[in-house]
Amino acid sequence: MMMMMMMMMMMMMMMMMMMMMMMMMMMMMIMMMMMMMMMMMMMMMMMMMMMMMMMMMMMMMMVMMMMMMMMMFS
Repeated sequence: MMMMMMMMMMMMMMMMMMMMMMMMMMMMMIMMMMMMMMMMMMMMMMMMMMMMMMMMMMMMMMVMMMMMMMMMFS
């Protein structure tokens, strides 16, 4: 009887440990996914900002060229 109880206890402990491990793994996975998503979002934002800056620069250059042409013609 005592042996049976001991075995049951051991089994319960093992099951609990396994469950805890699984939960920890799941949490880690979710955290990693969140981190990846955040990184991707940051990268996208950076790219968008760079594109906007480039567009602004191009517009400025176009305006400058137009002004220069006007000055030359006039």
